[in-house]
Amino acid sequence: MKIIEWVKQKKPKSIKGMAVLAVIAVVALIWVFAILNGEGSEPDQEEIVYSLTKGDIEIAITGNGTIFSSESQGLDPDGFEADVKAIYFNEGDKVKEGEIIYELESSSLVAEWTRAKIAYDNAALEYKTSNGDVSDLNVRAPISGVIESMDLNVGETLSNGETVVRVWDKSEVFIKTPINLANEGKVKVGQSARVTFPSSFFETKGQVAKVENTPSSDGNGGLFQYVYVAVDNPGGFLEGVEASIKIETGNETISGITNGLLEYKEAEVIETPGEAIVAKVLKQEKDYVNAGELIAVLESDSLVVQRMSKNVTLQEAKIAYDELTEQMTNLKVLAESDGIIAGQDVSVGDTVGTSSGTSNNTGNEGTLGTIKSFEKRMTIAVDELDINKIALGQTAQVTVDAAPGEVFEGEVVKISEIGDVQSGVATYDVTLSVPYSNLVKVGMSADGEILIESRKDVVLVPIEAITEMKNKKMVTVYREGESGEEEKTVVPIETGIMDARYYEVISGLNEGDRVVLTGLVAQTTQSSEKEGGLMPGMGTGKRPVGK
Repeated sequence: MKIIEWVKQKKPKSIKGMAVLAVIAVVALIWVFAILNGEGSEPDQEEIVYSLTKGDIEIAITGNGTIFSSESQGLDPDGFEADVKAIYFNEGDKVKEGEIIYELESSSLVAEWTRAKIAYDNAALEYKTSNGDVSDLNVRAPISGVIESMDLNVGETLSNGETVVRVWDKSEVFIKTPINLANEGKVKVGQSARVTFPSSFFETKGQVAKVENTPSSDGNGGLFQYVYVAVDNPGGFLEGVEASIKIETGNETISGITNGLLEYKEAEVIETPGEAIVAKVLKQEKDYVNAGELIAVLESDSLVVQRMSKNVTLQEAKIAYDELTEQMTNLKVLAESDGIIAGQDVSVGDTVGTSSGTSNNTGNEGTLGTIKSFEKRMTIAVDELDINKIALGQTAQVTVDAAPGEVFEGEVVKISEIGDVQSGVATYDVTLSVPYSNLVKVGMSADGEILIESRKDVVLVPIEAITEMKNKKMVTVYREGESGEEEKTVVPIETGIMDARYYEVISGLNEGDRVVLTGLVAQTTQSSEKEGGLMPGMGTGKRPVGK
């Protein structure tokens, strides 16, 4: 790994290192005074002068690594064995997310899933019943009506199934009347009827609520069927009172063979859900209650414990059922992402997968292979001094040796929290995404570059022009003197970011200023000039004779 930035030197930890720094500082001071006084140089010695220009500068961290697939989906079933029923893609084929790669079949898995489904359904039913029993410890009115009887006393212990409350709804009564079987099919639920009470000559309207389908005998060979007519009870009707009915069928009026008898609706009975103790009694006999109104409160530790046990059984059954349901779903092997089939070695009829039990399958064994994702990755090692400059989502550029000139735009997708320490220096793995391209393949060597910071259109000064004194950066620059002639002067400057060749100038220098590249002279630069030429803006000039 290298960083495209000037190498930062650590402070020396030894006395010897501190002495070296002191010597460098003294030499720097002597150099500045020599420049200002024109001493220590030969009149014919040439210096390197650079004219400042504007440009772009950036800091980036680079490294190299190997291209690998971002995801690899194993296709073989896990936890069960199955036979290959159909193959839709072959080795090297490209697949898209959601496409069916294989169809498998397993009679043993289907049987095991069926047993688990039955066990889960039974456990759910038992828990529902147990939960209902606990809820029924709050004794509530099943219907609106009058409490006809109640046998509850605080502190009393009740046995399972004991009748404790009876609620009767007398708001509506029925007249049960026999009609001739010859009228079968003519009388229907919902038809209106006129009801007369002979004892009081009271007449009212009613409605057919029920027609018995099974005929009855009068004992003399005659057959009839019972009809129930519902009538609102104003409060004065008593059970057993006689009444006559006339039913309007639309085409005719059908009367009962004899008078009918008044009946109340059947009373709703409340029984204890299990052995329990009466904790509270809130109502009394003959009280009117609305449906759902609380009548009494019971307590039962055994029912609560039983519900907890049933819940544990239910959860265990659900886990087993869910696992097998997932395995059943996996009989259709789907692609979880776009990619390429690799490592396939299977034919229709082969047995694939693993089983925890003993398999008697004598078929051929095969492997379904994997799907290698199109999206690629590469990992570079970043020095501990630079790792905190890296953040997820930062832009990265990747190049591969096999595709010269091609740059692939990616980003930082993972930063390792654990460093690899070698010779006392830690490096951290940083993973970069690599977009899909036919030019990039798994296993290729690649270089990655992460952009950390950049500046556009700023004044740039070469690193060789700067000397540090007392924590300040100093530059020798030609400026117009008092005589009107150009003279050298040493000025402090403020810098920003730097790369391998330049500093960003924040203040102290302007575009077009001519600076001296400290320590470089024409004689030492001629060889490099032949190899690659001077930097842009660089020229030579006679060093002025000292005053």
